[in-house]
Amino acid sequence: MSPSLSSLPFDVFHRIAVSTVDSTPGPPTSVRSLLLTSRPIHDSLSIENNPSFYGQIFDIQFDTAALRRRFHPSRLTAICRARELQKRWTALKRIRMHARGRNAVWGYPGYPGIYTDRDKLCDAWLAFLMLTENDGQNARQLQWADITSWTRSFIYFDIHTVSVRAQATGNLPLVTDLRALGLWLYWMTTRFDEVQNEAVNALSKVNRMLRPFTFASWAYPSFFAPWQLSHVPPPSSYSPSDQQPDTTDDQKSKQQLPPTPVAADPQPPQPATFYRPNFLPPTIVLPTYLGHPLPLTPPLVNHAAALLFFTRMQRYRLGQDAPHADDLESLRQFRATHGPDAPYTPSHSRTKFVGGVGSEAWDEEILRLGTVCKTLKTRAMWRPTVPQVVPLAPCSSTSSSGPSIVPSFDAPPAGDEDDVRGMRKFRYVPGSFSGDWEGRFVIYGLDAHQNVAQGAPGLQALESTVLTQDPQAWRLREYHHPSVLRSRTRVSSLDVPIEAQNRPPIRPAGAPLKAFIPAGVTHTPVRGGILVTSSAHPGEPVFYAEVAKRCEEDEDEGDWEEEEPTEESLVGRDDVDVFVEGEAIVPVHALEGRQNMMEVGSKVFGTIRRWDGLVTLLATPKATPTNAALPTRLQWLYRGYLTANGNWVGRWRDTWNDVNKEGYEGVFVMTKRR
Repeated sequence: MSPSLSSLPFDVFHRIAVSTVDSTPGPPTSVRSLLLTSRPIHDSLSIENNPSFYGQIFDIQFDTAALRRRFHPSRLTAICRARELQKRWTALKRIRMHARGRNAVWGYPGYPGIYTDRDKLCDAWLAFLMLTENDGQNARQLQWADITSWTRSFIYFDIHTVSVRAQATGNLPLVTDLRALGLWLYWMTTRFDEVQNEAVNALSKVNRMLRPFTFASWAYPSFFAPWQLSHVPPPSSYSPSDQQPDTTDDQKSKQQLPPTPVAADPQPPQPATFYRPNFLPPTIVLPTYLGHPLPLTPPLVNHAAALLFFTRMQRYRLGQDAPHADDLESLRQFRATHGPDAPYTPSHSRTKFVGGVGSEAWDEEILRLGTVCKTLKTRAMWRPTVPQVVPLAPCSSTSSSGPSIVPSFDAPPAGDEDDVRGMRKFRYVPGSFSGDWEGRFVIYGLDAHQNVAQGAPGLQALESTVLTQDPQAWRLREYHHPSVLRSRTRVSSLDVPIEAQNRPPIRPAGAPLKAFIPAGVTHTPVRGGILVTSSAHPGEPVFYAEVAKRCEEDEDEGDWEEEEPTEESLVGRDDVDVFVEGEAIVPVHALEGRQNMMEVGSKVFGTIRRWDGLVTLLATPKATPTNAALPTRLQWLYRGYLTANGNWVGRWRDTWNDVNKEGYEGVFVMTKRR
């Protein structure tokens, strides 16, 4: 009797079976041929009997370095990877099948299409996560699935259609988890070459689609928790009021609501899937990943929209409407050296593209989404009432403490906690903001902005009153209280008494419109940091150590989301453990003779919310002959997050409107200088 494959020792046969699979893009079709060889071979290679075989195939066909950094080994067993292999190829083949579909696939008003929203959401989550884990192999598999065409089809048939139809009726489009992921996928698959060569009509269509998310940013979430909170959960005594005088009754009688987001579809989704202004949706549907529910909340739609908008605004040099010859030559040389898929950002652009960057650039973003979701699921169920947004107050008047937009933190109902363990916590990396930053800010006409916020129809009027692209550059320094730094990054100063180094952080945190800087705080530079003194304890300075560069900290077992929150962490804190201080410097890319919001020498001071990395900075313009007559209260507040590849994205606003009201504001993107 001639020997057969089934007669070989199991370990030898297992090696042969694994060797039939390589990293070539596409499903492992060779496995199907082996399974059809004989019943004994089929049984020995079935996923129930041999999950390690399919786990090895997963390791061959997909990138795993990011998974091993982000997840506990208990989530990366052979069974988990085998299940994920099955799920991924089901979704990737579905993406490939629908990538170039038309209306019958994606649907149109009155017809949902054969591609269900449930499958779209599953596929969008998978593509998003695979791109954040990409170290080369994931990108090849997504290219096989034609993810770029899939994303463009989703943008055209869904987001663009809904956005344009809503604007045509004087309303704002609704944003669901699926649409938030869709805009992020659009950003993640966008490259500079595509933006620079975009036709004028295509550019206008994209900008029209993005218009609500950039020019009406107050209507969509820009923060993972209300920016008025210095800590999450907040201390029980927290109050966001700035104790400003009330407005007159005549002013209150003129208050109107802003345009309300409405669904462009005949049958809108359930309210639980809607984004509330400044809040996460009260119900979060966890994607299944590696065989378990994955604790992730969707990324914020405003961030992707701002990045897409600014890259198009910055595709040419400031003040020009065509590519410069030097830029074209730099791009040609870069492509000749690094290939067509390498991430490229021109020197004049202050927004870095993310297409092709490695997985490490996305670690903090993913861990932040997980930590936010973990807080919502196990520490407190956020059940905020939709805040009533009141109109802007003129610069010359004060405003009342409008309706509070601070959520209540109710205990989760019994049995409502999901098992969402196994993912590392988000930890803000000290030193991430130390250095020189530069970016552009969009400044609107104040009157037009106020009219739109009060309900005036049409965002076109606001877009047409964009006064300028304001280039700004800052030199920032980060100071951390020694208690929040681990041994590797803990710094001591020989010039500071040991008592100052051992004192607790400054408390309580200040008002939100003051970037949480406590009232009466002064700081003095010393070697290795600053001494901070509060008016409450004038003779007791506290030492904060400077972290001059980004410093990755050692990981320990406490990083894993395996422990239930302690009673102390549930109570909330009201101290300030991180300060950011700096000044405005000369921008590299600026137009000669143009005055900026922040002249060189203007001061910046603020804090960082370490729970999710929200940076809040208060900018005080330097007194010059042109602005000497302006009141001292003319300060600007900048709030934003550091996203993948070093883009700091957020919203600036005034400080003369009440903290509970939407002020005169806009979007910005800054990046650290190369």
